[in-house]
Amino acid sequence: ARGRERYDLVPDWPLRFASIPLQACQAARRASAKGERQDAADDATPEQPAHAPEERPPARKRRRVRKHVAAQELDGEEEGEGEGEDGPGEVQWRVSYDYFVRQYRTDCVCDFVHKKHGPVAASLVRATLAPADPELPLDAADGDGDSAPATAAKPFLTGAEILARRKWAQPGAAPLALPQALAELEAMCQDLRVPVLYSSSAETAAERGFRVNVNGVLEAIQVRELEAVVKERFGALSARVCRILMLKGPLEQKQIAEMAMVPVKDTRELLYRLFRAQYLSLQEVAKTNDHAPSRTFYLWRIEVPLVLDRLREETCKVLVNLRLRLDHELGKDKAVKAIIDEYTAAGGSKGGSLPTLTPAQKAVVKRMNCCAELLESALLRLDSTLMLLTDFR
Repeated sequence: ARGRERYDLVPDWPLRFASIPLQACQAARRASAKGERQDAADDATPEQPAHAPEERPPARKRRRVRKHVAAQELDGEEEGEGEGEDGPGEVQWRVSYDYFVRQYRTDCVCDFVHKKHGPVAASLVRATLAPADPELPLDAADGDGDSAPATAAKPFLTGAEILARRKWAQPGAAPLALPQALAELEAMCQDLRVPVLYSSSAETAAERGFRVNVNGVLEAIQVRELEAVVKERFGALSARVCRILMLKGPLEQKQIAEMAMVPVKDTRELLYRLFRAQYLSLQEVAKTNDHAPSRTFYLWRIEVPLVLDRLREETCKVLVNLRLRLDHELGKDKAVKAIIDEYTAAGGSKGGSLPTLTPAQKAVVKRMNCCAELLESALLRLDSTLMLLTDFR
């Protein structure tokens, strides 16, 4: 929309407001559509005798005049709508979902580092992900894909800069010396399984820059969540098989049985159960063109991105089923539900009259509360899992 502006607040206030006059945008759209229809009608009409310039201007000039009039109408409506009893300017507020997702992502990364490297390393990672200045707008604090606050001009931060951010980002943290901080940062860079940090080449350790590997850490967290789901649904042996395939790549059934230290018969059952659930895939590598089973290798493999998509779909289905079950449990006894709705409409304990319930109705209310508490807690856990699989990609 013409004249649209946006003002961002500091990160400690996760709300944004924008001056977006909706009626003005609609009026401009209607005026533009009307002008286009009029232009089409003028082009469709047969040529008329030439008129004097003062009587009928050319079609191109008429278009410019109509667009100028539409722009004047838009400006007039903006000025009229912006001025009100509370003062000039219409302010519309909205929630900054990106800010909350960014904060949850930072907490998830720091929890992973805390479990793997300790609290000191987690505090350094949180300081690295913090913006350079607390007064930065929300969009400026996001940065690029790997390290949220790092800009394109300076993607790596030295140990002294990380400690400077740690002082204001975590005021209650214990003081940390620069050599100890550099040792923790180097240890996180040298992790072979999941390198938490990237380091730049420099002559001295004090000049070396560090950058958080956010994407790598999130992928490791998603894989750990996948292993937990497989272990819950198919057992610990199935989770071990999946971990071996993720580490070693495509393998035959006999090789999997030897590495997992499981009998071949049990391994076959586990593999086909996972294959039926679309967690594994089977690839045929034939030695000859006839594809004879005796001269064919059957390789089992796991495609982590595809399995994560499958897990995401299953999580959405479970969420829908839980919400339907919650609605069913709350609306099962209509008489008790009507009493509760009446009590809620009357104001509850703030001023409404407490309804009289029989012992049987009290038992029903207690059961409904118990079911609602269990289902809502399960919904919250699934929401966090879905956010990890969807919003943290």
